[in-house]
Amino acid sequence: MTLVLAALIGPLFVLGLFAVVAAWRPPQPSGRRRHPRVALRAVVPASWSERWLLRVGLGVAALLIVGVGTGWPIAALLSGFAAAAAPSLFGAKARRHAAVARIEAIASWTEQLRDVMAAAEGIQAAIVATGPVAPAPIGLEVRRLVDRLSIRRERLRPALSSFADEVDHPLADMVVASLLLAAEHQGAPGEMLSEVAASARRTATMRLDVEASRANTYVTTRLILIVTVAMSAWLVIGEHDYMAPYSTAVGQVVLLLIGGLFGVASWRMNRMAQPVEPERLLTGIAEREFVR
Repeated sequence: MTLVLAALIGPLFVLGLFAVVAAWRPPQPSGRRRHPRVALRAVVPASWSERWLLRVGLGVAALLIVGVGTGWPIAALLSGFAAAAAPSLFGAKARRHAAVARIEAIASWTEQLRDVMAAAEGIQAAIVATGPVAPAPIGLEVRRLVDRLSIRRERLRPALSSFADEVDHPLADMVVASLLLAAEHQGAPGEMLSEVAASARRTATMRLDVEASRANTYVTTRLILIVTVAMSAWLVIGEHDYMAPYSTAVGQVVLLLIGGLFGVASWRMNRMAQPVEPERLLTGIAEREFVR
């Protein structure tokens, strides 16, 4: 088994090195419109689709180091999966803060629309006017919406439908629904937009309160995982006699059960810490417009 692992060192090391280097390169913006049916989020969780090259590099590196160092294939596989999942653990706080910032950005943009609507000549003119000053977390999506309306000359409904699917948030769906209702029934969306903005502000405040109350839980969970991994590494490196039974076939099966249970427990803890998002009102609306 050691010879097989050693034979894989060359190609896997090159692949891991390429993945780590490529992961740190800034993404190149693309002007192409990606249809929702080909979006990665349809098949891969958002937290895993982000920086997947870095995950591949970390996973391959851990697999090689543990596999060659111990000669245990199960330990190598478990270490590879753990290293690939590590960015989800250590990047969870940043993702939660980004989610709150996105909610606040939707609220700010909604308020901008409401304020501009009184002086603009229609909903499309108001949207175009907010393009340069849209909050950063949704600035790209707003600029794409402005591009559809002012340059591509798309109709309001399909343009807003694409915007809703790009933002992919229930509050953005409420904004789009308010604008579509006002456009189709020749109404004034100011009051509806005010309600949506107020709801977004309340949601952001609630999220911040939840984050503050769960801060100790996040730290404890991370500490447990780090201590467990550190103790396991110390036992493997410094206590060969104690860990010798795991070198057998039965020991590898036991190691697989222990590592699997620990991995499932860690995954469940991470899932429990994530806020539950409400269902979207306009899921797949751009795709339905495209089919129509």
